[in-house]
Amino acid sequence: MAAAAAVIDRLGSVERPTDVLPAGIDLEELDETVDSTSIRLLGQDEVSSYWMGTKEGGDVCLITDFVQDVSAVACTSPERLQQKGMAWSLAGDPASDGYRAIVALVLPDIAAPDEMRVNLVKTAAELPDRAEAEATRVWDEVSPNLLIADASALDPRLQYVIPFSQPSDESAVNAVGITFVFDPSTVPATKRLEKRSTD
Repeated sequence: MAAAAAVIDRLGSVERPTDVLPAGIDLEELDETVDSTSIRLLGQDEVSSYWMGTKEGGDVCLITDFVQDVSAVACTSPERLQQKGMAWSLAGDPASDGYRAIVALVLPDIAAPDEMRVNLVKTAAELPDRAEAEATRVWDEVSPNLLIADASALDPRLQYVIPFSQPSDESAVNAVGITFVFDPSTVPATKRLEKRSTD
């Protein structure tokens, strides 16, 4: 069983003042089994902040301070994160100003987001260089462990492949790397979000 800090090094780092969740996020309401002392800030974009932490059972969780007073948490096992990453869709209230819908892609340390490739799903054919560059540009790197994309910019006909940056034991992880295909039906349609597990 892999330890969370072995999959995402940031989880084993010394706590900083920025690692404390804002008062507006009620961690017990989101998931009372997340260890508050394990939380580390992964990064921020223009409107949202992203932390990681671990649960009592060892699962790794992404905690998001989103838009329109939406805070949410999604968790997976360290083993699954190491093998497949974790994709999670978040959305605010479509009827409100400032609506935002994103896909968060959490990656293990061994992933190399700068080397992302893009294939067509049906044929698994690689795109021409120019088309691939355009397709990868939709992702913002919040941290080496977190990519964010606007859901409306993702094409469900494309497969995003993030290779591993170092040789790995093929019995432990997929030798190809992390693959992701966007499913528009995963984007929540309402402001109310529940805590989720990706297992």
